[in-house]
Amino acid sequence: MADSADSGAPPVAVQVVSEGGAAAAAFLFPSAGQPNIVRAAQKDLFYQQRLLAQVAELVQQVGGTRLYASHQSAVDTAARAVYYGLTTLAGAQTLGEEYCGILQIDPHRLYPSLGRRLLLVLLQAGSALGPAAVLAAARRWLQTRRLRRGAAAEEGRAERLLGRAAALARKGGILPALATAHLALFYFTGAYHSLAKRLAGVRYAFMRPLRQGEESAGYEVLGALLAIQLTVQAGIALLGWRTDSD
Repeated sequence: MADSADSGAPPVAVQVVSEGGAAAAAFLFPSAGQPNIVRAAQKDLFYQQRLLAQVAELVQQVGGTRLYASHQSAVDTAARAVYYGLTTLAGAQTLGEEYCGILQIDPHRLYPSLGRRLLLVLLQAGSALGPAAVLAAARRWLQTRRLRRGAAAEEGRAERLLGRAAALARKGGILPALATAHLALFYFTGAYHSLAKRLAGVRYAFMRPLRQGEESAGYEVLGALLAIQLTVQAGIALLGWRTDSD
């Protein structure tokens, strides 16, 4: 399978090999479009909320309401970890991905490796604990993995990105604007629906041929609206900063 570019990219190719070893046929699967990726994310969120409600009810029955209230973020993280652990980490599609007929791919045109899937699960499941803590933990995990392999002392690209993202997250107000900008970029390009998938390098490809009119469907208008919103917010923030300085 191949990872397509952000816009006007070539389709993803999968070669089917016969039992004798000769290539029998090559099927081309295009990269997934924004509507299907958004629909899959919404479907996953629906099932995560159902799972979280059941886990929360179980915790309250066993430990009481006070225990759940004091550990709500940990319960949320555990529920997300269970959901993505049984799907993404296990090498299977999530319920939303299966519903929309899309499959995860990595930058090397293959199904994501176990390490990449583990990083993605950590980023997705740990978001309830706070983005700064999750990003810092993911960076430490990558550093430990690199040192165990005896790699060079210099940090990799993913480690540097995680470090910068963690520093921005600690500043508070910058991260929501960054998430909005990232969502607007996704609406324009159709790549990396979430920051977690961008940091893990995971994208989507269709598992079926495109239907008529599906190729041209996109959310560019929403991306433009978000870009306008960010511009207005940045202007207001700049004006307030100048007023405070005066």
